[in-house]
Amino acid sequence: MGKEAYLGATVNYVGDRLGETTDPDYILPSYTLVNLSAAVDITSRVSVMLDVNNVFDEEYFESSYHKLWTMPGEPINFSASVKYQF
Repeated sequence: MGKEAYLGATVNYVGDRLGETTDPDYILPSYTLVNLSAAVDITSRVSVMLDVNNVFDEEYFESSYHKLWTMPGEPINFSASVKYQF
């Protein structure tokens, strides 16, 4: 019997936007993030999952309250999990 598998990708584009409301010249630049995910059923009760976020390690600014406080986005990161069904 074959094993169930899943492979997925997402692309998230965020355009230029204001970095603060009091200074219309402070603009956060646009960015594009690519995320991958995969899962495979090892048995009928056990599956393994892997997620890779920001695959191309894009440097970006996620948000800002003020030009002195601008939040950078997360670099490439991975997560893995195992699921067991009773």
